[in-house]
Amino acid sequence: MVPLARAVAGAGHEVVFAAAEEFQPELTAAGFTAVPAGLGLSALQDAISRDVEASQGLPEDQKAALMFTRLAPRALRDSLMPFARQWRPDLILHEETEYGGALVGALLGVPNVVVGWPSPVRSPFILKRLHRELAQFWRESGIAPVAIGGLYRYLFLDLCPPSLQGQPVSQLGRSWLVQPILYNGPRESVPPSLIDRLSGRPTVYVTLGTVPAFNEAPHIFTAVVEGLSTENLNVIMTVGENNDPAVMGLRSEHVHVEQFIPQDLLLPHCDVVMNHGGGGSFIGALWHGLPLIITPRGGAAQFRNAFACEKVGAGRMLLEKDISAETVRRDIRALLDEPGYRTAARRIATEIDAMPGPAKAVEVLEQLVAGPARR
Repeated sequence: MVPLARAVAGAGHEVVFAAAEEFQPELTAAGFTAVPAGLGLSALQDAISRDVEASQGLPEDQKAALMFTRLAPRALRDSLMPFARQWRPDLILHEETEYGGALVGALLGVPNVVVGWPSPVRSPFILKRLHRELAQFWRESGIAPVAIGGLYRYLFLDLCPPSLQGQPVSQLGRSWLVQPILYNGPRESVPPSLIDRLSGRPTVYVTLGTVPAFNEAPHIFTAVVEGLSTENLNVIMTVGENNDPAVMGLRSEHVHVEQFIPQDLLLPHCDVVMNHGGGGSFIGALWHGLPLIITPRGGAAQFRNAFACEKVGAGRMLLEKDISAETVRRDIRALLDEPGYRTAARRIATEIDAMPGPAKAVEVLEQLVAGPARR
């Protein structure tokens, strides 16, 4: 959202972020005005754990669905509407799994625009189920439901490279392609000592992202170390700020472990990436032309990303139940030794380079606000 918001502000428009309290410092550091609205992840998790009747016995992915389709949009509506009625925005931008923004727009009488993830769109089955859940949300808010909770009512900004899309986005309504520029927060540097040690061998980057629900998987990190420590490779792991590399026991001459390194600084030095298929990790690797091993861990788009990557030949999906030292070694060697994977990944990189940037999207947003939808 930050690169697009910067483009909107750069065109002379006023931008305000509405986000949970825990995001306020980061948004302020990025130079934006921000108002607290909705609930952060920890608050949502606490709320769903207290709602025993709704969540008892559900697997984690279904609990997450309840958090984001029931709890989160209601919290956003209730906390944002007083400010929104006073400030009177002309347009609401929200990412594709934030479901309160479309309703707030409807209550205010202004259009909403969905900013998609850099991932294939959800299947018709999932969207139909989402429609049923959000229809109840709209009815209780005093508004007649519209298709899929109003997400694609006006415009969909599509950040997914076209060859990775599993179905035509035109089926959702009007769409506009936007280059998926990623935001990594305040710039840090890759430790010079780390770069110095990378020469002479292929480099494998391993990450399970920054979200604890996905990166608390020591068995995966251990399998990587066991599988690759005897190979003539450099291995760089980032394990997240919630994990302590000093106590994880990931010891090997060829393995370097950090909590976090901005991937856009690290990826130019890499040859292969192994990750969980999160949107930023997934598209960042492909934009650098790097083939992927994807181990989905249950996130909203991780399996979609893995299937798409396999379909175009830019990587392999390695299911968590199949992970071992042997399977990690096998798949890493395949990506390094078989040139077709890198060729396919570079083809995606070229495609991303050709996608229109956020500035072009701003022109489309201006037209939308000035057009009949605004009235």
